[in-house]
Amino acid sequence: MTGNTLPDAVKRLAHRHLPSASHLQGLAAIWANGTDEASLDVVARRMSMAPEAALVVLTDLVRTGVIEGSATTGFRVTADEQHAAEAALLIDANERFPVQLIRSIYEPAPSPAKSFADAFVLRKGAP
Repeated sequence: MTGNTLPDAVKRLAHRHLPSASHLQGLAAIWANGTDEASLDVVARRMSMAPEAALVVLTDLVRTGVIEGSATTGFRVTADEQHAAEAALLIDANERFPVQLIRSIYEPAPSPAKSFADAFVLRKGAP
């Protein structure tokens, strides 16, 4: 990721995996633990949330595939290589472009029809 703008691919990942800033915070809390499992209480403390609220966020992240685990076994970054790479991109974007990433989470996702139509828009200076 170069420049001062958040790449569109990262925005798409944010829309797919992070419905709120709390979800980004939850992913960061799990990421900070490396490959080790973190208990719900530890993650909730890192997120400055009640364990019940943190569990809702973590359950959403498990559903999207970027983390795995449960309240009884603990949580960790997924072993799936693609989802782990997506999580790494989101964490990197959070470190490099925190404001843009938060904005992208709350911006509406572009519709598939608009994205398809945008592919056919003539660019200024294009042949």
